[in-house]
Amino acid sequence: MRLGFIGLGTMGTPMATNLLKAGHALRVFDIDRSRADALIALGAEWAESPAEAAQGAEVVLTSLPGPAQVEEVIAGEGGVLEGIGAGAVWVDLTTNEIEVIRTLAALMAEKGAETLDVPVTGGVLNAHAGKITVFAGGPEAAFETVRPVLDAMAAEVFHFGALGSGTVIKLVTNFVAFVNAVALGEGMIFATKYGIDTGHALEAIKSSYADSFVAQTDGGKIMSGDYASDFVMSLACKDIRLTLELAGKMGLELPATELSGRVFNEARESYGENVGCLQAIRLLEERNGVALSRLTAAAGLPGS
Repeated sequence: MRLGFIGLGTMGTPMATNLLKAGHALRVFDIDRSRADALIALGAEWAESPAEAAQGAEVVLTSLPGPAQVEEVIAGEGGVLEGIGAGAVWVDLTTNEIEVIRTLAALMAEKGAETLDVPVTGGVLNAHAGKITVFAGGPEAAFETVRPVLDAMAAEVFHFGALGSGTVIKLVTNFVAFVNAVALGEGMIFATKYGIDTGHALEAIKSSYADSFVAQTDGGKIMSGDYASDFVMSLACKDIRLTLELAGKMGLELPATELSGRVFNEARESYGENVGCLQAIRLLEERNGVALSRLTAAAGLPGS
């Protein structure tokens, strides 16, 4: 298929690479042209604007940091709406705000184009391997049209129904993971403070009812001092904000998410926007005087 791909960040680049490897024709754009060099070497074509990336494309994909960037790329000067044709499908891979998606989808419909919200999960390593999971929302016919594109990037492809439903599921999976991460960090701190070896405590957690994907995946990142550097704090805090804003509109109370969100936001204030999101656990380590990782151990905190 003829594809336009906009946003060549840590997730966008490997996803675009897998589309090329699957034989799709790709025209790419990013605000940093150097990010496209490797893709161009593989056969992608450079576009001078989002509008140019969209011209003649059957499917246009965007992989961007958040709602503001999506609005600019789609509806701003030189945006996708200036280039997309009737019959095309816009696939937003961003974890976005539902009202933004719906507003832009209405503008797409005026151009005769369909919209799918298709946020992704699984991390950078799985993105390179083509083993991410994608959550789609939007018209069934449009989903079936782009299914070969999604299959080229992902091991698991889900369609949940109406536009926005993919985003809701992505927010759910993220806030459940964030709550789990804080609980995991607290458990490891509790055990370490008592004098139990941190690694043994983690193995016990992973061998018990407390096990989770977070424990299996992130426990080692905490102990190594990596703190999930492939998913930055600003994105985690953005996703928590979107979750709580939508929950408020739905009349829901999410106390565990609110408490976890406070930890993540305080960590952002302490360490910055671009650190790994699990620096939230580092914040708890430092407040409790316990080192779970090399980084905090180097700061002179006790640990094991």
